[in-house]
Formats: sequence, structure tokens, C-alpha cells
Amino acid sequence: MRFRLPLAAVLLLGFLIIPQPVQAEDVSNSASFIYTDSASRSLAPYEPAEITIGLLGDNGRPLSDPPAGKLYFWVTDPDGTVPLQSMELVPRSIEEGLYVHSGSGAPGVFIADGPGFQRQRTFKVRFTQAGSYLLKGVFIPAGARFNPAEMALYDAQSFNATGPKARTLTVGTAIVSDVAFMRISPSIKGVELKGLTVQPPRAHTEKDVHIPVHQDGQTPTILTLHLYRSNGAGIGAGVPVYITSNAPGIRLASDSVMTDDNGMATVRLSGKADGKGLLGIRLNRKDEPVLIPLSAYSYSPQTVRLSIGNLVMDVDGRSVYMDEPPLVKDGRTYVPYRAIGEILGAEINYNHNIRTITTKFNNKIITMTLGYDHYAIDNKVIQMDARPFISKNGRTMVPIRFMADATGYAVRPVYGDRGRTTGVIFTKK
Repeated sequence: MRFRLPLAAVLLLGFLIIPQPVQAEDVSNSASFIYTDSASRSLAPYEPAEITIGLLGDNGRPLSDPPAGKLYFWVTDPDGTVPLQSMELVPRSIEEGLYVHSGSGAPGVFIADGPGFQRQRTFKVRFTQAGSYLLKGVFIPAGARFNPAEMALYDAQSFNATGPKARTLTVGTAIVSDVAFMRISPSIKGVELKGLTVQPPRAHTEKDVHIPVHQDGQTPTILTLHLYRSNGAGIGAGVPVYITSNAPGIRLASDSVMTDDNGMATVRLSGKADGKGLLGIRLNRKDEPVLIPLSAYSYSPQTVRLSIGNLVMDVDGRSVYMDEPPLVKDGRTYVPYRAIGEILGAEINYNHNIRTITTKFNNKIITMTLGYDHYAIDNKVIQMDARPFISKNGRTMVPIRFMADATGYAVRPVYGDRGRTTGVIFTKK
């Protein structure tokens, strides 16, 4: 399981002592060893940490001349197993004189050019999984042969405090107390609505903000919760989020969710808000919750733009995905009825037995039966210029003129080269 976590903290300070001499043909017997003057410590998965490494001569002093060779360093489990790619560079972009071994046999080995170590250097790394690790390394003089894919065979030394005693680095899991604030991003029908930041994530009532709930009673509000540490890094996976509501008309898909690798969790709710209800969010069942008011969702876009054959529509400048694209058939432009109607604010229901679609929009009732070229608005029958049909994907496709009459939006085709229809624009009157 992966975890996402905070930023910066010094991890280990190490110096690699280079013996004199080192034979190129017998690197494994090198007396080189690495030590650190800091104690072992715990990190959280993905928590950036700094490694400072320097090279000393056998007299214990910094080298006067840049050494010709390369430093290889990596991590192992306490039993010596090499967990490939458990340690990553931060950022992943290549730094001057430092790169990752490109061979498929050793993707977790870092290589640094010796001349860069005339003075100590600091690298920022992070560990991707929980566990205990030993940081190891070896300096290979120029001309010596070393295969990183066989690094376990070499007498690489652990980063130690005062000598050969190995120090263990423990990477633990994220805990609830690490959460400093959360960002809540609501969306309805694929439209992202105004988000809010909750800080602290416990024991208070939010004011001047709200969570919208669609008043058809069925359409869910999807809340994306992103939990952060105080330094702005994601909290990581495994943090529970508990959800409650005191509003009798609100339904929760679940009363608890868990954060993923990115520190994100998804909450779904539906029903009808009465203007008095509150949504409660807590990260610990014993904590007092954060309370956020619930409000009725009322949004009708000003402009919706569609392109023929494209699954993405532009809703007031925001991209919203459909499961069926607009198309041209027999000289008529058709659009997916439910996808467009719901974006415009309509409540749509389909009766499979009589193949009839009933739509509620702006206090009007629109009925339409598949296979017929007419429909009714408040029982007034109106002729269509083309019949609706069911697409291969099972979606109801209707002519744009019908959409204009049913929703009250102005509809304008967009023409391209040679007068071909390339798109449709719906504009609120």
C-alpha cells in the first residue's frame, strides 16, 4: 500500500571513507564504509527527507582533489533484500551529477559522480512504502568494474552512527493527528462547484460556505476530500473519514470512507436540503465533527458548447464528459437527451414499459415516446422535425430543435467548411 506525506526533514548525514588503495579487480573486499552522526528516525511514506553525503580520505579529512569514480547508494530491507524503487529522488528530474541506474535489473540504485563529492552534497529522497530500510552505498574508483544489478554481492556498507553498527530507517503509516486541513471539492452532474477549505479539520461549524444538494432527490453530490499535512503535502492512504448528517432528507452512500494513496477520499450524498441540515465530517470517531451547512442546488448554465463526435462539452468554460457524442444523421443534428437535459437543470425519467420519457423542467412537464415524431409540453402536443432514436450504446438521441423547445434555451448550430455542422451552442435566454 502506498502513502502520501509531508515535506522536508533531515534524514541522515553520512560520510564515505575511501581507503588507499582500492584494487579495481577486487571492489568487494574494499574497506570503505559509510557512517552517519545522526540517530535512526521514523518517516511517513512519501515524506521528503534529505541525505547529506561526503567523501573523506583515510585520514578522516576531506579530499583535496576530486576523486575519480562513482558513488552508488540504495536501500535494502533489514534482511538484505533489495526492495527495488523503494527510494525515489525528489524531484524526479535529473540533478547535475546524480542519476538513477537505467538498467532494468537495478532501477532503485542512484549513481553520483565522484568529482561532485569534493565537498559534501545533499540529496532529497523519499520512500514509497512503509517498512524498515538500511541505506547502503559504495564508492567505486575509476576503472573498477561494478554491476548495480548485482549490488547485493558487494561489500557495501550501511550508513552507521559511529561504525559498523547498522542504523534502521523506519517508514511508518500516516496517522489522523497528522491532518492539518482538508480541501472539499463538490460536483454535481460532472460540473465542479465552488470548493472550500476546512481548517482545523475538527470541532467547529463552517460559516458562509455550504455544500449543494440537487433538489430532484436523486442526483448525487460528489465530494472529493483531499487531506493535507501542515506543510501542504498530501496525507497519504489509510486515514478514515466518518460522515454524518442531521438532515432527514439526506442520504449518504456510506458513513465512512478511506483516503487513497494521494490522501483523497470520495463522499456521495443525495436527497433534498431544507436549509437547516448539516453535514458532519470527522477523522476520529471520538472527535467533535466539522459541521457544514447543506443547501439546495440551483444552477443553470449560461452557455453549453458541443462538438460533433466529441464526448466533452464546455459548460460555462468547464469541461464535462458525456457517454455519447452529438452526431448528424439524415441531415439532422442529434444530441444525447439525458446528458444535455440534466446539465441544463432538467429532471428526466424513462418508463421502459411504454418507452416514454417524462421530463420536469422549469415547472413544465414534457413527455416524449420513442418512435413517434411528436411530444407534449403540459399536455399540448407539438410536432417534431425528426424522430428521436436509441443509439448503439443505449442512449436516447433527440433533435436539437426539440431540446430548444423543451428547455427554453436558444440553440444555434455551428458550421464549418462547406457548410457542415461541426457543433451546437445552447444559450440561456
